[in-house]
Amino acid sequence: MNMISANASSNQTIGLIHDLKVTIGAYNFYLQVQVIENASYEMLLGQPFLTLTEANTQHYANGDSHITTYTSYTSCYRQTNGVVNFLF
Repeated sequence: MNMISANASSNQTIGLIHDLKVTIGAYNFYLQVQVIENASYEMLLGQPFLTLTEANTQHYANGDSHITTYTSYTSCYRQTNGVVNFLF
């Protein structure tokens, strides 16, 4: 699969990991993950993740981001304040 990043760079994936357990805070998610070599990021969470978690994001001029997610796993809302280490 050929992936095109937001900066218009293009990378060929080297494989797919099925049901990779990713823990963010106190929550576990099982994601389908495409693997690429030499990425400038550790993990890129995109629209499938935002849809899975029913996320709302707010980005501010000072660099802060607030993310509110809802997961059916926990049936609760969680807001994370501060700098977000994931790229959307």
